[in-house]
Amino acid sequence: MFVSGDRVVGAVGDLVRAADCEFALLRALDTAIGNLPGVPDAATPVVRAAEVAPELLRHFGDTLIRVASPETPGATPAERTLALATAAEQTLTALRANAAAVHGAVFFDGRFACGMDLLVRDPDTGQYTLHATTTAALAGA
Repeated sequence: MFVSGDRVVGAVGDLVRAADCEFALLRALDTAIGNLPGVPDAATPVVRAAEVAPELLRHFGDTLIRVASPETPGATPAERTLALATAAEQTLTALRANAAAVHGAVFFDGRFACGMDLLVRDPDTGQYTLHATTTAALAGA
């Protein structure tokens, strides 16, 4: 999580932290907004960037859409928010274009961010399923 202006931007890791211990999440939030001493975990990536496996490149070829990682070391909160919004827009553009596969997909609503290794479109139903890159590569996507 990180603070950008008047908003707190959270991610999947924050949901996991809250599920484990809601007080740990509240403490991290208090640290992030400066109510408690300590180092906020603002440098922790909200969305992790996975490498594209060569197997995926061979399998999907030019139909694989890659969304650039929104995480840049040393970026300000405003820059991080803009990068997340840009990556989310790239993801939506790829999905609207019925891309066969989207690597590094990002969803971001301004307060919560979520990244996915790989979204694969079922050509019969048009629905996307989420895959981890290693699992997708081993399963032949």
